[in-house]
Amino acid sequence: MSEIRVTYSGLISFLVGLSTLVTGLMFSLIITRTLNPQEYGTWGLISSLFVYAVIINGIVTFWTAREIARGEKTGKTAVFFSEILSVGGILIYLIAAYFVSPEANVEQNILFFAALLIPLTFLHKVLSTINTGWKPEITSYAIIVTEIIKIPLILIFLILFDLGISGLIITLVISSVIGSLVQVIKSRQKLRFSINKIHIKKWLKISWLPSYHRISTILFASDIVIFSVIIGSVEGIAFYSAALIVASIVSQSGKISSTVYGKLLGGGERKYLENNLMQLFYFAIPLATISILYAKPILFALNPLYEISVPVVIFLTIRTFFFMLTGTFSSFLTGIEQVDMDKNSTFKDYIKSKLFVIPNLQIIQYGVYLLILTIYLTVFKDQVSQIELVVSWSIIGMATQIPLSLYLYRVVKRNFEFKLNKFLITTYSVISIGSFGGSFVLTEVFLIYKSNIFEFLPNLIGFVLLGIAVYLILTYVVDDRTRKLFKAAINEVKKIR
Repeated sequence: MSEIRVTYSGLISFLVGLSTLVTGLMFSLIITRTLNPQEYGTWGLISSLFVYAVIINGIVTFWTAREIARGEKTGKTAVFFSEILSVGGILIYLIAAYFVSPEANVEQNILFFAALLIPLTFLHKVLSTINTGWKPEITSYAIIVTEIIKIPLILIFLILFDLGISGLIITLVISSVIGSLVQVIKSRQKLRFSINKIHIKKWLKISWLPSYHRISTILFASDIVIFSVIIGSVEGIAFYSAALIVASIVSQSGKISSTVYGKLLGGGERKYLENNLMQLFYFAIPLATISILYAKPILFALNPLYEISVPVVIFLTIRTFFFMLTGTFSSFLTGIEQVDMDKNSTFKDYIKSKLFVIPNLQIIQYGVYLLILTIYLTVFKDQVSQIELVVSWSIIGMATQIPLSLYLYRVVKRNFEFKLNKFLITTYSVISIGSFGGSFVLTEVFLIYKSNIFEFLPNLIGFVLLGIAVYLILTYVVDDRTRKLFKAAINEVKKIR
């Protein structure tokens, strides 16, 4: 039976996510206000190419969380084999960068230099999956340390030494090393066992399944590559990336459900699922409201150049909301799949399992998305401006994401006994719109858009905090679930003492 404490680990992950919104915003402000759109777009392209590099890491990470949650001693073997695979990841990345850089009109040496991050990315991912199956809060601790250390580092390398993207890469290398050390120290109990070749042979034997699973991840990240190659520029990617920073605020709410996967893998009861989903909506709705209503001032804070991306933020926020739901529903379904526990399972058994069916649906969805996007960009690239292309890009992404989320919700309902309280979700929505809508109206009257970020940002944060306070107070008064959540959080704090 899994020992994961869903409420405790979920709250820790969510609270860390909220705190990293602050540090992440500071980090993004430094980057977006220092790098020009060409440089920032180049960084967006690098981030997209990383996805191709880490695809083979799934051979290990796909199984690690499942095995650790079920008590298998695979931690050290997973770390060892993952770092071996990172060599192949570096080669894949370098080949992709070599062919994409001329078409996207970016400096090839910068893309090559970023390869330093790949082995560290492999290490971070495998350590995170180990802790997902054991103590998910450990990854949260590492994240907060990493986020904090990034701020002084980026100031040194990007502002003081003016190293541009190279400074950004050096910052991430150092912070990734420190974050990985935190995870290694905290998870040493799962890393003390010897390397076992039997596990490696097993992973290689059924490597086709995680490899197939990663196809959806590759497709998801290929939109940026397709845009840069067809348009022949990365400036549009800069606008898209800036909008994505704002839209991604809502994705932090998904962390409240991130611990359920490990709990289900370990054989935990399913009775807490309904309550967990309601907590997810309780946090997701106000965060989505913040992203949409405050899109203009947040983009202005990032860089006044990106202020025209407000429509992009709106569509990307809706897409991110449903993308987060898709990921949550997928983790619920794969968490109860037990085909890999039977050593006699055949290829046919795996094909019929949720471990294959779920990624198959995602591959179809992303395939349709990329096909429509490619046709649109090819036809209209010379007829409309880049920002109009980016707006249409975000609309296509939103429209193709929603159907899969709704379908997976129906599948989850067939596999779990729960019923969402639609009245309560509506209540959260109304209170959220009222709370943040009211504070937003005040910004329209009193918030002055000053180019000095140190004058503008504190005022903006004050208005957002006002909306958050009103939302929390009103939901606490009218909703018994909210009161129980507050009490649960207080009880968890008391246990720490």
